[in-house]
Amino acid sequence: MAQVDVSVGKDGVLFLIECKAYSQNRKLSLGETHAVKNRWKTVLDWIEECKTKAMRIASHPVGDNYVTPDTLSYIMPLVTTPFPEFFFQLTEDLTLDDKIPIVCTPSELKEYLTSFSVGQAISKSYVQPIHRSSTRTAENDI
Repeated sequence: MAQVDVSVGKDGVLFLIECKAYSQNRKLSLGETHAVKNRWKTVLDWIEECKTKAMRIASHPVGDNYVTPDTLSYIMPLVTTPFPEFFFQLTEDLTLDDKIPIVCTPSELKEYLTSFSVGQAISKSYVQPIHRSSTRTAENDI
């Protein structure tokens, strides 16, 4: 259904993490308009792709090669990259909290995972509740 790079479950939330390692070119570093616009489009595409995967898995928590444990109730999509990405604005739908963007570095991700608030996390518009079938049994869990 959807290939996922990394998934981490904590406090009832499944963090669906996409890892991206696209290089940044010199034109981007120099702030050339075309390069900045292209990179921003790429970053937004990464976010949309990850959100789509989260929606699919939330709608189908049991697949041919995966089962989301019953202890997880929500899916939070996010992207990690080795380099910080520039955000024109840190709106509610582009952040994990008030300082970490949804496309973050591994160290920012670690910081977020060690201190996140479940209430704040599940209030994000992009966090998906996991839809469970009433016929599912515990023996389906891995």
